[in-house]
Amino acid sequence: AKGHEVLYTSNLSKVFSILQKEEIELIIVSDTIKENLSSLIKKIRTLTYNFRPIIIAVSKSNDLEDKLSALKEGADDFLGEEISKTEFQVRTQAHLRRYIESFLNPITKLVDKNITLKTINKSLNKTEDFSYLLIRIKGIEIYQKTHGQIAYEKLLQTLSAIISSTLGNND
Repeated sequence: AKGHEVLYTSNLSKVFSILQKEEIELIIVSDTIKENLSSLIKKIRTLTYNFRPIIIAVSKSNDLEDKLSALKEGADDFLGEEISKTEFQVRTQAHLRRYIESFLNPITKLVDKNITLKTINKSLNKTEDFSYLLIRIKGIEIYQKTHGQIAYEKLLQTLSAIISSTLGNND
């Protein structure tokens, strides 16, 4: 419903195969698996060190030691299975928002090159239709030299706002 692609498996070898092929942004790990939750989180964190996904552990356990162990091994959050559906959704959205915010250009508030390339690479492997817009403004550096850094940043912010406002949800 939110435009996210979800991959699901309870097969651990398939999990590791997916992690080697895909740069997953969010991983939810449940203790319903046969392996120890903390050790699985540690393995996942090791396999994903180069793209740092969000890892949320979900457990039947409410034991403080289980929570601390999962967090120490690399989980970004630990949730009990008794959590309400709404709280789970809001916490997940908060993690994703912070993840995206970490890739935003501080001036333009547009995503940086890394996340753009990652998105393009993912879309190239899909059968859905995609389009891309690449804008290069020749000579913009002269504006910075002529009018200064603050004016230059305001110009970039204005251009970014115009571009962002023209794109709709279906674009």
